[in-house]
Amino acid sequence: VDYAPGEASGVRRLWELRAALFAEDELVGWTLINRIFPSHAHLFRSTPTPWNFNPQHLMVSRVYPGARELLDRFDKGLAAIRRNGTYDRLVGKYCRRSRVLPEGVGIEVR
Repeated sequence: VDYAPGEASGVRRLWELRAALFAEDELVGWTLINRIFPSHAHLFRSTPTPWNFNPQHLMVSRVYPGARELLDRFDKGLAAIRRNGTYDRLVGKYCRRSRVLPEGVGIEVR
């Protein structure tokens, strides 16, 4: 194990063949690769099985006025953009193969 001082350093180590793999959030990794090595991004790969899965959540305080309604609107909006293809189009454009919010992720008030 060789800890890089930052995410960009880890990506550069891969490019320079000073590392065989670099564990990073897939979205972050592809964003860095496309920013640092845009013309060579096709030479990088990510594993089909995630190292770790950290689902994303929208959290709103229960005491926030209209919290339930806000979360309901978010859920409905997310479902709508998944149905009409906007979500997949945005993920394809900005995230390559990454799934920012896996299918079936729900929102709940705690």
